[in-house]
Amino acid sequence: MIDFMEAKMKAEVTNMLGGTTEMTALTEDSLSVNMNEHLRVDVRLAMRDSLVIEVMKTYIIS
Repeated sequence: MIDFMEAKMKAEVTNMLGGTTEMTALTEDSLSVNMNEHLRVDVRLAMRDSLVIEVMKTYIIS
């Protein structure tokens, strides 16, 4: 999906469960992926005393 984002294409793939997964944002230190219509995962690198990887899961209730 990173290659798709860098090529300015829609970064969408069919996941192993037959649903759609899409990377919606990519920066030098973060990314955001809609795993499906109910879950988004955000990952961010943070420098404090050492390198920290933060992962936030957002559940979407509709």
